[in-house]
Amino acid sequence: MIISDNGTELTSMAILRWSQLTRIEWNYIAPGKPQQAAYQ
Repeated sequence: MIISDNGTELTSMAILRWSQLTRIEWNYIAPGKPQQAAYQ
């Protein structure tokens, strides 16, 4: 599993397609909640 913010560089269709092809789950932290990144 990959956890990231929802910046445009991490929400592109290429990244999302890659995660589907490799069967890696991709989750986003909630906008304005940087403390959620501490989970990583």
